[in-house]
Amino acid sequence: MLQLLITPIPAQSSQALDFIKKARGNITSILAHPATAPTPGSPASRVFDPYISRRFPTFIPIRVIEVPPMEQTFQMIRRMLDGFEEMTRLSATSEVWNWEVSAVCRRHFTFLTIQEGDW
Repeated sequence: MLQLLITPIPAQSSQALDFIKKARGNITSILAHPATAPTPGSPASRVFDPYISRRFPTFIPIRVIEVPPMEQTFQMIRRMLDGFEEMTRLSATSEVWNWEVSAVCRRHFTFLTIQEGDW
């Protein structure tokens, strides 16, 4: 995922698509072998402390930061990867109508995503 974020999309689109494919495979692997929840006193549970803001010197009231469920988190990551893939594929074309069709489909048909070979 980090390699994907630092890859210049238009210049190295094939490499970006490889990173997206690897990230999707990693997500599938992680979901197939879920980890156990950390114990309450462990360092791992302190990383996701919802009251982390109380440790910062601030005058702003403490805001509890809730960590979403794992399935919801991975669903958001999948959507982000779908967006990266669509952006990468659209950057490989010089036809403006591909961008317009993508925008119309995204606006009216939220279940559609652009796949390889659609244009």
